[in-house]
Amino acid sequence: MNTPGVSYSAEVPLSFRTLLVHVQVSLKITFFLFLGVLGVLVIITPVVASSPERIVSLAPNVTETLYALDLGDRVVAVSRQCNYPREVKKKPRIGDMVNPSLELIMSFKPDVVVLTDDGNPKVIWDRLRELKIFTYVYRPRRLQELPGEIVKLGRVLDVPDKAEKIARHIEATLKFYGERKKGKERKALFILQVNPLVVAGTHTAIDDIFSLLGLKNAAGELPLSYPTLSREKMVSLNPEIIFVGHDSSRQEIMKWKEVRAVQRGYVFQMSESLFRMSPRLMNGIGEMAQFIQSLP
Repeated sequence: MNTPGVSYSAEVPLSFRTLLVHVQVSLKITFFLFLGVLGVLVIITPVVASSPERIVSLAPNVTETLYALDLGDRVVAVSRQCNYPREVKKKPRIGDMVNPSLELIMSFKPDVVVLTDDGNPKVIWDRLRELKIFTYVYRPRRLQELPGEIVKLGRVLDVPDKAEKIARHIEATLKFYGERKKGKERKALFILQVNPLVVAGTHTAIDDIFSLLGLKNAAGELPLSYPTLSREKMVSLNPEIIFVGHDSSRQEIMKWKEVRAVQRGYVFQMSESLFRMSPRLMNGIGEMAQFIQSLP
């Protein structure tokens, strides 16, 4: 096939000069193809300093995971919502996780900013990348994704062995609860917020945990992952067990005498460990399992 801009004759052998032009053009094409492939690899594979020393966390579950990886001393700033472990309360804040201060983030000269796509708006990480700040998106959404996401994060932050150890512990914990003898399947509802009434539906980590522990999600057949319900709809679901995250919510729910869970006193307040996709989630699963085991 002729190269654009270079003429060839079928009868006359290529001159040395023509051959040289052909070779130069071929080399250029090969070079640009190589750059194209390299560009794809750079987009797909995160590149960060071999052992990043300055990390900014934009979400509570990210911060908890960083501390579990023994990287707390490298965390230079966190979002306002980050409150665990206790030591993190001393860390400087870069604003709310939904609207962090880009100026503050830059002032800490981070090697990497770790965020989540479940709470940090995409516009934030797009802006960080425009500013040439290396970002890594930690994105466990479902229960079975947690070990793998921790392993990926550990590789990026140069602590692969620690991450593998944590992932194996999580997998062993999930296997333990998965193989545990289940009682009768009870219909349960997880209330995230009372006003408006928001619950955990299908395709959520809570839905996965219910299945793991032998519960049927009362909101599992609704079309949304986090549907907002009327009180009438909630009463029609009539769960046998209700889990809730805040005591004030529990007090409000205990007024709903039409619901079986309220009639029987099966309304349990959960700690925040069940709300965050970090290694501490295993503690929350243990809490829920204890509540279930305590029922007659």
